[in-house]
Amino acid sequence: QAGVNLVIASPAVLSAVLRSQPDDTAHRIEGSVIVAGGPLSAKLRDLLLLRLCRDVFVAYGSSEAGGVTLAKAEILDEGAGSVGAAFPDVELQVVDDDGHLLPPGEIGRVRIRTDSCVRSYIHDPVATARHFSDGWFYPGDTGRLSAGGALTLARR
Repeated sequence: QAGVNLVIASPAVLSAVLRSQPDDTAHRIEGSVIVAGGPLSAKLRDLLLLRLCRDVFVAYGSSEAGGVTLAKAEILDEGAGSVGAAFPDVELQVVDDDGHLLPPGEIGRVRIRTDSCVRSYIHDPVATARHFSDGWFYPGDTGRLSAGGALTLARR
């Protein structure tokens, strides 16, 4: 009724929206939902497709680095935590605690580098040292990259 064609929200907000709606599809939108700000489960994805929208996408990124990935939520069928491959202008790596690249499938620390990524936190050298090193941003997430470059988050 309102002409909504795109919703961007966290899994928590989307769950609340679904709880507040009747079980029918009278309130569906003719567009897509982008889920960001938390892990999307296959169960919630399926409920969104059934009751709210025609397409669901999962996004991964941060305030510091911006958008990193965007994938159709079918990627969750490859495994919980899957968020897709990095955008072309984003370098995405998984490394061990010493900063060495890990082979595909190995779980380690996620690090991100972009031309637009911030390089430090203002007036917070402790947090800067924890999250930034040699031009890389370490968001604090762990995950693994597939041979094709798709990221699966293990822990946020």
